[in-house]
Amino acid sequence: MSKMFGLVSLLIVLVIGAYLFKTQMTTGAPKGAAPMPTADVVGVKTDLIAIGQAERMYLISKNQYATLSQLEQGNYIAFSGHKRHGYRYSAQVNGGQSFTLTAVPLHPTPGWPTLSMDASMQITQH
Repeated sequence: MSKMFGLVSLLIVLVIGAYLFKTQMTTGAPKGAAPMPTADVVGVKTDLIAIGQAERMYLISKNQYATLSQLEQGNYIAFSGHKRHGYRYSAQVNGGQSFTLTAVPLHPTPGWPTLSMDASMQITQH
């Protein structure tokens, strides 16, 4: 009798465990819905640093900061600086005084921050 009780108990525990596992694995997006994309914040930060370094190199050679188009045309950056990783990049320059780079999500998506960086090379997340 105790062997039968142990077997039934084991079976009940397995059924409960399988049910819990199934409910944990199926929560999320509704069936048929596209999964929510996640922001590649590390990639965006890497891009901002690369653009910032290109701005510094441009400043040394031209004695002023550059727009993204000027950086692309001068081959200071190896990628299109306007759109990448689901973000739109922009640069505001003040001659040889300063620059501010901004990365804004292409589509307003919860959890996708706006990032910016200035000549101090410090990235801030908004």
